Amino acid sequence: MSQRQLAAALGVTAANINHWKSGLRPIPADKAMTIARLIGSAPERISKDFAQIASTSGFETNGSAEPISNGEATEANALPPGMMRVPIRGSAVVGVDGFWTGLESEDDLSYAVMTKDPAAYAIRITGRRYAPVISPGECVLIEPGSPLRVARKALVVLHDGRHAIRNYLSHDRGVWTFTAVLDSNDVLELPDGEVKAVLRIMSTFDTE
Repeated sequence: MSQRQLAAALGVTAANINHWKSGLRPIPADKAMTIARLIGSAPERISKDFAQIASTSGFETNGSAEPISNGEATEANALPPGMMRVPIRGSAVVGVDGFWTGLESEDDLSYAVMTKDPAAYAIRITGRRYAPVISPGECVLIEPGSPLRVARKALVVLHDGRHAIRNYLSHDRGVWTFTAVLDSNDVLELPDGEVKAVLRIMSTFDTE
């Protein structure tokens, strides 16, 4: 597996790989598990000596790895089962009220993440309105085909064009009920007539 393929499979950049190999930054637990599965090593060994494992597992350490553009998905970039490349539709500039309207455009890139929803996509969150639950620059993975779960994050899309991330509580008698990401006592109730869609947010991931 090449460095480019591994970076794409993990949804990270070449800088991430180099930092992990050199020991400048620890490997996140979820990434270590994925690396272990991809190259057939134990996660704890990867965390202790990434560079040694890379050199003994056929992992190429030279050259640069970049996110895969949406036009570059080829057989050479095949992903392991359970992973798919999802596009980042843009960056959301979140206001002080937790809402945003429209997205700032991003490069035509996709990232490999764990998902089974072919309609999945991602949005990058800018600003600190949702921090520390969602850090500035992190992406949220949205799965339109997955069912909502109580007390889990959801993307709320309103007919007036506003969007927000809230924790879903219920949908009963024509009323949607949510709580704020950072404050479970901050309750928002919206009638069906105002809500265009409520979509499951499955996870967050970092592309830096």
